[in-house]
Amino acid sequence: MEFRDAPGGRGTEVHATLVYEPPAGALGKVVAALFQKEPGQQAKRDLRRLKMLLETGEIATTEYEAGAAPRFKKADASDEAKAAETR
Repeated sequence: MEFRDAPGGRGTEVHATLVYEPPAGALGKVVAALFQKEPGQQAKRDLRRLKMLLETGEIATTEYEAGAAPRFKKADASDEAKAAETR
């Protein structure tokens, strides 16, 4: 891992170097990539989540939370709700 100041004082750049020899060679790498278990993909996903956590204090997710507002399809919305959205 290497941390550098970003150009123009725009934060910090993080550079990660991975050395990985997949089991079963190229075929193993393809299988790992298909199941999103390839180390490069995992590192990229983990760094993205770290960035979210450091910048906002939370990790964005698409999972439903019990206290979240209910979701609806625009087609099912009332005319009043549709009108409010276009204002």
